[in-house]
Amino acid sequence: MKKTLPRDQIDPPAKRILVIEDDFAIRNSVEFALRRDGYHVKTLSSGETALATVQSFDPDLILLDIMLPVKSGHEICEELRQIDQSVIIIMLSALGEAHDRITGLRLGADDYVSKPFSLEELLERVRANLRRSSKNRSATVESRLKTETLELLRYGADVDEAILVIDPIKREVTIYGEHIALRAKEFALLYTLASRPDEVLSRELLSEEVWGHDHLQSSRTIDVHMRRLRALLTQHNAPKYLRTVHGIGYRFDTGVST
Repeated sequence: MKKTLPRDQIDPPAKRILVIEDDFAIRNSVEFALRRDGYHVKTLSSGETALATVQSFDPDLILLDIMLPVKSGHEICEELRQIDQSVIIIMLSALGEAHDRITGLRLGADDYVSKPFSLEELLERVRANLRRSSKNRSATVESRLKTETLELLRYGADVDEAILVIDPIKREVTIYGEHIALRAKEFALLYTLASRPDEVLSRELLSEEVWGHDHLQSSRTIDVHMRRLRALLTQHNAPKYLRTVHGIGYRFDTGVST
């Protein structure tokens, strides 16, 4: 009989890295080095589909060139920070002037690597940023979901015919028995609200719980995820569990009717 390992002994999935670089030689060599180092890598040659790719690929870290066709890395960085405060962004550029680095950092970049760079230097920057990020997020709900035995949540009707079921072990959500696909942050946000029913949770608290930040550079990060959650619940005919408390945050409302 095959032995099932405890959850804390299962190897975590490889970190996901998105490389946005228009130079073919640099893009390919960086991709090869990252894959050799054990990362799951996706590449783009321009920033036109950057936002859509971030939402579908859900990277842990982005290597973002500044000098890109159509849309610059600075523009992409600013747009990314409006929807995701947690992903690590390392800017890549041949521009060596201080104001270019400062611009990127002001727009939300976490680090900056000037070209030409050695691949080993780049890998060390990637490793260091991922280590630092892991420490900062050690108390987030996503971390607890991986290490603790948390309660299965059921809402609506009776226990045997629950409308909404949230399983923190399987990381699954079902509505009327039908599975709905959520991204990692969306699941963590829904679980955080549903595990504290009828309690108003501020954006700052949700940011700290889900993203590992004690403040938000932009409240749009949570608002964007909440809009998608609401759309998915509405699409599956669930009650309006997610309520906005204007000027404060959100509440999971257990008093709604079907």
